[in-house]
Amino acid sequence: MSTPAAGPPLPVTTLLAVAPVTDLPRATTWYTHLLGRPADTHPMPSLAEWQLTPDTWLQLFH
Repeated sequence: MSTPAAGPPLPVTTLLAVAPVTDLPRATTWYTHLLGRPADTHPMPSLAEWQLTPDTWLQLFH
């Protein structure tokens, strides 16, 4: 069995990191201290989001 030839690397232009948590309020407090600011949005009760750069987001999800 042959391995296909590797092409050029694909550029990463946007990153979304999702961290599932069991205790959203506690995790939100921890990340607020880590990042030095509260979450940018809470689009639903089970989600907290920080925009780290124009194209990078961190989500906590319960």
